[in-house]
Amino acid sequence: MVLSHVRKKPNLSPHEPANYRPISNLCTFSKILEKLVLSRLQPHVCHVVKSANYCKFQSAYRKGHSTETAILRVVNDIQRAAGNGQCTARLALDISSAFDAVDHSTLTDRARTAFGIHDVALDWLRSFVTERTQQIAVGSEKSAVFPCASGVPQDSVSGPILFGMYVSSIGDVISQHNVQYHQYADDMQLYVSLNPGTSQRLSQVNKSQGVWVAEAHVQFTDAVKLLAVTLDSTLSFDKHIIDVTRSCHYHIRAVRHIRPLLTFDAAKATAV
Repeated sequence: MVLSHVRKKPNLSPHEPANYRPISNLCTFSKILEKLVLSRLQPHVCHVVKSANYCKFQSAYRKGHSTETAILRVVNDIQRAAGNGQCTARLALDISSAFDAVDHSTLTDRARTAFGIHDVALDWLRSFVTERTQQIAVGSEKSAVFPCASGVPQDSVSGPILFGMYVSSIGDVISQHNVQYHQYADDMQLYVSLNPGTSQRLSQVNKSQGVWVAEAHVQFTDAVKLLAVTLDSTLSFDKHIIDVTRSCHYHIRAVRHIRPLLTFDAAKATAV
């Protein structure tokens, strides 16, 4: 596996390592072989996703689930709480380098004990994630080859379902504390409904205090992103509409630079 790097945003400094996003480049033959193996393991995969031990509030990597189902569920819960006169405090968590942090022994143990994967299927899973190597490429320069002690390959065919199995037990921990949640891959939404929820009383809340999470102080904010949708404190979606409109104007203005090279129909399609 080769890890190439691209800047997260074009305007960021090329001299700062933190501004680069690692991109996993797996060979095509490996993906083809992986698809063939996964087709043989399909009964196991269906069993995993339908298992009671697989997080029912995970909207990624599942048929019939998407970013839309994640957003609809969270927004619906907040609106229902508002209908009962409650306000909702929501905390958005994003696991740092989530796919790279998967412990191989924990993954295989969970596959065996929680999802009933045994024998040849379990042996293949173990061989797939262990004893892998990687190399970092920046331009024409390449690092030495070194082993991957943890993680599942990003951009692989079976990596997403393996990651879903690995984090599935998080929901059980959260539920024990009477906190509502929803997951999309490594994006976690935690939220609780509180009293009171009237606009007048909400305006009197001291938002400067924030909350403490894992010894980290998190400030309250009037708007927060949820899977590219901006949710404001009143669920008016005004901030989201403004953001989308600004983005559309930016891209439409960018088309001006190449407009003489485009046909009328191509220009319309580009603007859309």
